[in-house]
Amino acid sequence: MRIHRHLGITLTCAALALTATACGSSSKHADTAAGAVGSAGPVSTPAAPSTAPSSAAPTTAAPSTPAAAPTPAGPDLSKMTGNQIEKQASDALGKATSLKLDAVGTDSGDSIEMHLSLDTTGDCSGSIAMGSKGSFQILSTPQQTWIQPDAKFWTTMGGAHGAEAAELFKGRWMTGSKDDPDLKSLAESCNLTQFTGDMNQDGDQATKTGADTVNGQPTVTLHIKSTDGTSGDMWVAAQGTPYPLKANTTNGKLAFSNFDQPVVVQAPSADQVIDISKLKALQSA
Repeated sequence: MRIHRHLGITLTCAALALTATACGSSSKHADTAAGAVGSAGPVSTPAAPSTAPSSAAPTTAAPSTPAAAPTPAGPDLSKMTGNQIEKQASDALGKATSLKLDAVGTDSGDSIEMHLSLDTTGDCSGSIAMGSKGSFQILSTPQQTWIQPDAKFWTTMGGAHGAEAAELFKGRWMTGSKDDPDLKSLAESCNLTQFTGDMNQDGDQATKTGADTVNGQPTVTLHIKSTDGTSGDMWVAAQGTPYPLKANTTNGKLAFSNFDQPVVVQAPSADQVIDISKLKALQSA
């Protein structure tokens, strides 16, 4: 499972898709450029924020509540080979209906940071930051996509009309149908089915390297060598569904969480939205 390489491609495609939108390029150009950088560098992710315990102690005994249902045992990974565990993790990820993805990668020496909650229906929300090129928020549903780049993005990537675009879209969202060629690639980057669809690769060799925990959850660790010469480590949940929770490569990390939890997308209000046609009109002026 080439999670580390595939995520680098996803990060880069998302960045290029929005860059093509800002510069008025066609989606065909964006797809070609994405293919050219398919070997984008590996990724890293910040540690998940911890939840602080309440400092107020109760003065009276709280009423008893039913105990939480125990976590299903799941498969016994201790009796499996590394390759068998990798297959379990790959299958589990492919069946997930939603998840949260946190990652940081590099493209042409610039950082790309991604924080997305996404599901298999096409609902998605989060942000992508492109280092010195700026950042943007994204919201997406099966019917529509909204993006809100910051001023740095427009002024660095918007070409001759970048400053005008920054003023036009200041504090506003740009939107358009998912059929719009300038938004289609970006919307696909925000779809879980698209993300997991081509992760699996025959010929990978996985070796068990021990046990660990990720955010308090017991895991089995794997070292994976792919047929393309890349390698990395993966942490697979040892209890319940064997989801991959974290993956490292030589230069970075990524993390998955919030499996199968609803992704709620709140569309911006109409007065905060501008159609992408206004950007195209500006560019053609």
